Amino acid sequence: MNLKTLVQTAVFQLRAEGKSEFTTADICNLALQIDPNRHRRSILGTLPGLVVGRRHPVYTQADQFLEHVRRGVYRMYQPPEKEVSKRRNRR
Repeated sequence: MNLKTLVQTAVFQLRAEGKSEFTTADICNLALQIDPNRHRRSILGTLPGLVVGRRHPVYTQADQFLEHVRRGVYRMYQPPEKEVSKRRNRR
């Protein structure tokens, strides 16, 4: 399991527990329970690359799924809903 998949699995499990925001400690501790052979440093280094809108040499926009809330806190990225025009179907 690569680091992106490991972090993604940990975040999905935290969401299943009912959390909407996750600290780096939450993500890291759960990821280490899933795969104890990984290093804490590696998991923490992966998190910024998975934030939507960040440029990263390894992770593309398709890989990014987190939103940075504040220092050490992340949540799943929800794209803004597009507003429906009121002038729709007008000739």
